[in-house]
Amino acid sequence: MSTFRILSVSLVFLALVCLAPPTALGADVYVSAVCGSDITGNGTLQAPYASIETGLSKAFPGDTMRVLPSSVLAASCPPLSPYVLTTVDKNVQIIAEAGPGLTLCKGFVIADDKTVTIRGFTVANDEGNGITVGSATTGKVTIENCVISHCRDSGIYKNYGAAVAAPPVSLAITNCVIVGCGACGVTITVARPNLTNYIPAVTIDNSIIAVNTSYAIGFTAVLDRGGPVTIRYSQTCGNLGGATPQIQNATSTLIDIQNPLVCPLPGLLLTQFQDANLCDFRLQANGTLRETGNPACMYRNPDGSRNDPGAFGGPGCIGYYPFCGPVIECVEIEQTQVPTTIRVRIKVR
Repeated sequence: MSTFRILSVSLVFLALVCLAPPTALGADVYVSAVCGSDITGNGTLQAPYASIETGLSKAFPGDTMRVLPSSVLAASCPPLSPYVLTTVDKNVQIIAEAGPGLTLCKGFVIADDKTVTIRGFTVANDEGNGITVGSATTGKVTIENCVISHCRDSGIYKNYGAAVAAPPVSLAITNCVIVGCGACGVTITVARPNLTNYIPAVTIDNSIIAVNTSYAIGFTAVLDRGGPVTIRYSQTCGNLGGATPQIQNATSTLIDIQNPLVCPLPGLLLTQFQDANLCDFRLQANGTLRETGNPACMYRNPDGSRNDPGAFGGPGCIGYYPFCGPVIECVEIEQTQVPTTIRVRIKVR
């Protein structure tokens, strides 16, 4: 069979797959602010929805929202987002296909007791918190490979709620950069039943929380019970709340700090990034943070070659350093002759 015939068969198969509507469980639902439509879209790759909100309204629990890139690396800093603050009230994954810097969202509000993964976004909310996480007696929220910058309030705000019972880990933050926010990088609220302050169990791994107006990690009351809050292989420098490690209640037995990353000299904190002034938070090739993340295999990048902290490291990263190849924004498939001929348009930059 000729190369042309093989290609034709492959494209016909691709067209049939893409034209199929999302299934009731475990489907991929596509969103694109560039070429999607909330009116004519159906959530497939070649007919995505235009907004995350519409995609969520059509999704089933267990589905994966795949958000196509919406921007070049921040043309403004803080970046302007085509995706609005979005409430997530289903158990779904929301994944930015091109990774942070290329997919911008104003923020997320995650409802109580949901199991949700947010991966690969740049989040900047000038009107509040970047990502607000509801209270949990069940469920777990995972935030990974995100850049959360220049939010008016906290980068991540975790509600505990009135319930004392909580899952072993109700919030996991992995390979994130949280910088330039107007309150704490991460704020964890404290429940107070029976005059005892409870905190939820939270893990923070391979993350950089820097240059925020208050603590890197702050709490709304003194800690008595619950947790622990475990911070591993993370840098919490250059924030304005307290002395190093700039974690409120850092001496509490409920706070477990493991293998903290060394802080750079004063004034050099932001120089570890490619260009913090343009919100480009990739690590410098010769910077001191390269290869300082957790060395365990489960925290290494996709090809296993590096263990960088921050949003461009770890197993969930898409555009790990160095970037290579074009970024696909949109795929349009037009059937011109049944069943053998189709026309494919791929929009890249």
